[in-house]
Amino acid sequence: MKILIINGPNLNLLGLREPAVYGSRTYSDLCTFIGDVCVEHNIEYKLFQSNSESAIIDEIQAAYGVFDGIVINPAAYTHTSIAIPDAIKAVGVPAIEVHISNIYEREEYRHRSFTSQACITTIYGLGFDGYKNALILLKDYLTKGIKPEQGKAPDGRKIAGFLKVSRQNYQPAEHYGDIKLPLRATEGSAGYDFFAPYDIALEPHQTVTVPTGIRARIDKGWVLMIFPRSGLGFKYRLMLNNTVGIIDSDYFYSDNEGHIFIRFTNGDSPLCIRKGDAFAQGVFVPYGITSDDCTDAVRNGGFGSTDIKK
Repeated sequence: MKILIINGPNLNLLGLREPAVYGSRTYSDLCTFIGDVCVEHNIEYKLFQSNSESAIIDEIQAAYGVFDGIVINPAAYTHTSIAIPDAIKAVGVPAIEVHISNIYEREEYRHRSFTSQACITTIYGLGFDGYKNALILLKDYLTKGIKPEQGKAPDGRKIAGFLKVSRQNYQPAEHYGDIKLPLRATEGSAGYDFFAPYDIALEPHQTVTVPTGIRARIDKGWVLMIFPRSGLGFKYRLMLNNTVGIIDSDYFYSDNEGHIFIRFTNGDSPLCIRKGDAFAQGVFVPYGITSDDCTDAVRNGGFGSTDIKK
């Protein structure tokens, strides 16, 4: 089995470049680490690093018919290059994207990855170990046909992240500072609590739409399911208007930044939800697709929408 490992611009400066973000180990240390992993797992490999987008594209094109898979850290080209994912799609070599840092906890412009749209999955925020996970996952995919997004997330790999929408996309604007990111109540909880950004008073059978101010970055192969918080459902018969909300991974890139709106209807008793109270829960769930699926459309709608992005 032959795997090509590609590293993009400035990764040759590891150890010198922003140690607080990337650590103190050097690019030479990374190459040694990758080599040791490949030897341990019986993988033939080639390491390639370039600061040039065209050189990376040439290397991907040259992989056709030579390599079984690609592990790629496109670095800054992750967020700017259309040509790199186009090249991956063109050669049809299975690829996994890797990032040393957690790109979703950094600057807003780093939250979008064009490369991920051509890859099996993305691993981020695990340092050098991200390359190890990627190589093992890619080997499993190539030898056993196991797609990472169809099974359990590997230990240590996070499959999603919550962020706030931008200030200009949130109304009522005066409550933007009151938005809280969803949290789990305990280590064993499956559900992430969504918190009210302002007081919500509901008469019996009244319907309201709450702009949560939250967007969710989700790996391909997973969805976020939204439910009323169980206590409100049992006591007040609070219900979502469409029973359960499904947030797809591509909604993150929608025109409204993937802003999650939650619309629900009260039961028979008056209800007051205070600012900061948990009123809904989100659970991340993996899904499968049919063997003959060839859909390539992109969603561009809101909560429960199936609009297609033109």
